[in-house]
Amino acid sequence: MPEPDVTVVIGAYNAMPYLTRCLESVVSQSLGLDRLEVVAVDDGSTDGTGKELDRFAQEHPDAVRVVHQENSGGPSAPRNTGLELARGRYVIFVDADDYLGTEALERMLAVADEQGSDVVLGRVVGVNRASPKRVFTGNLPRADLFESRVWWTMSAHKLFRRKHVLDLGLRFPTHYRIGEDQMFVSRAYLAAEVISVVSDYDCYYLVRREDGGNITTSDRDMGGRLAFLKDICALVAEHVEAGPRRDHLLLRQFDIDLKSWSGPRLLELEHDEQLKHLATAKEIIDAWCTQGIIDKLPAILRLRYYLIAREMFEEALELLRFQADAGGRYEIVLDEGTAYAEYPYFRDLDTAVPDSCYDVSRQLKNVHHLADAQVEGTLLRLTGHAYVQRLDSTRTTTEVLLRERASSQEYRLPTARTASPQVPDDDQAGFTADIDLATAAGGSPLTPGLWDIHLVIHAGDMERRIRLGSRRADTIDTTTRPRIAVLAEQGPTVFTPYFTKPYGNLTIDIGETAHTLDKRVGAGEIRWAEKDSTLHVLGKLDVAALPDGLALLRMRSQTGDVRDFDLHASDGRFRAEVPVSTLTTGLWSAHLVLALADGPRTLSVPRSPQMSAVRWRRSLRRFQAVPQDDTDTLVLKVSRTSLLGGLRTHRGGH
Repeated sequence: MPEPDVTVVIGAYNAMPYLTRCLESVVSQSLGLDRLEVVAVDDGSTDGTGKELDRFAQEHPDAVRVVHQENSGGPSAPRNTGLELARGRYVIFVDADDYLGTEALERMLAVADEQGSDVVLGRVVGVNRASPKRVFTGNLPRADLFESRVWWTMSAHKLFRRKHVLDLGLRFPTHYRIGEDQMFVSRAYLAAEVISVVSDYDCYYLVRREDGGNITTSDRDMGGRLAFLKDICALVAEHVEAGPRRDHLLLRQFDIDLKSWSGPRLLELEHDEQLKHLATAKEIIDAWCTQGIIDKLPAILRLRYYLIAREMFEEALELLRFQADAGGRYEIVLDEGTAYAEYPYFRDLDTAVPDSCYDVSRQLKNVHHLADAQVEGTLLRLTGHAYVQRLDSTRTTTEVLLRERASSQEYRLPTARTASPQVPDDDQAGFTADIDLATAAGGSPLTPGLWDIHLVIHAGDMERRIRLGSRRADTIDTTTRPRIAVLAEQGPTVFTPYFTKPYGNLTIDIGETAHTLDKRVGAGEIRWAEKDSTLHVLGKLDVAALPDGLALLRMRSQTGDVRDFDLHASDGRFRAEVPVSTLTTGLWSAHLVLALADGPRTLSVPRSPQMSAVRWRRSLRRFQAVPQDDTDTLVLKVSRTSLLGGLRTHRGGH
């Protein structure tokens, strides 16, 4: 038989009725049954799992193979059995409770073949349970183990190159009741040349059983978990030298595993057991929890690990009781710009725990929302709300900070603190900011450049600076359209409020630094009036605001004479009328003119190829205006005509 591309190994123990959906998702893969094989291992089930596996094997005899074995007590043995029988170039382990997206194997295999991947992670979706999110924010054809979040997902539900597995001699350890995935996957990661991530498709559905039968969600073997944690930390230390790269990996073990296994669940045990497990936790902390890891942990863990590392086990248990009783609630102390949590033993002279264990400054999130943004003349008015989580809003103030991107020049403007209906429990969370572009620079107009809008939140001595605009109301118009207003005595200036891409923050472009008028102003339709010699020029003037008299249509003669005509603008369009019969004889060119502060902006009106001549009488004389063909711009030659020409008067269209 030809070698299949993928072997799907399914270990099953008392998995009904979930097993049926799992099997159906595998045999219906878009990859095709001719390119995959299924090795399903019944690990001594007693609920009909074995019969269901046999039924699928009878329906798909060329693709599904079933093995029945005595119960092993865990997922490792059935997975190892399946791995021994696998023939595919790649192998994936699927739990009988879970199921695959229809295109999962096809998409994951395509990336593996394209990149030469040793391991491929497919996007995981939790069904009534949590699932990893941050690693799946975008496709990663070649993920960096020490830069990405790949290490944070250690389940075996991945596509492994079978040769990679065989070369490393990988098997799932059978002496762990929990954590066997991590030992297998971590070894595969550490030795992999290429790890890929597929994030644009839901590949694997991770299901929480209603009966709570998932081992990973029901196991309470604390001693076994801590013993496993020592092994995984030692494995990482064996393969990665001390420093930031090792810290990046082991941060997961201290921020997830030890956090859970030295946490409030210890309170369920007898006191002797508690002390024994805390002693093991101390060994792990002493050996591998570096300052680089400590600095990245939340304060409650920094405090817990400090107490454990110094054998202050009773104090550590008191802290766990506080966590269980307080439910995460704590008071904040602000001191010289730093926020401290009033956890147990804060500034207690007997325990002498350093303040750094209580510093929650970086844990307090900035909450901000832009409710409205309106421009009228030179004034930009912003309303919304902003505050720092857990801090008293009555002691909080805000101000706008304008920062020019190239020069780093900054100006601060006051805001009015108001109530916000979007924050009903906080009557001082709202703000209104009036940014007058004509006076925002210390009483003078803002200079040309890109001015990023920040909001500064002051809470006591603490200052938080945030970019404003990414979190905003759906009703705010995000269309990027230039505006023209008089910012200074010199005259009108172009400015463009816009939301940046891809982050969506609010910035003001003063003076066409990044948004020019060139593609927003231009003539479109040019035609003669039906009954006289009036020239109609229509076009676009795509600006959101335009002062009266700023724009005009200028006819300029070859001898230097100038005639200006009003533009009538609305809804991004303009029209102008030129009574050509009032022009003197000679060559006249047509231009759009905007009278801006930095000098007039002149744009030529393009010639219309279909436009013909027009003729008229003035007193007893006859005249004509003939479009010139030797130029791309509109040039009219105004001249007298002969008597014969007058008898053949013709009025053209375009």
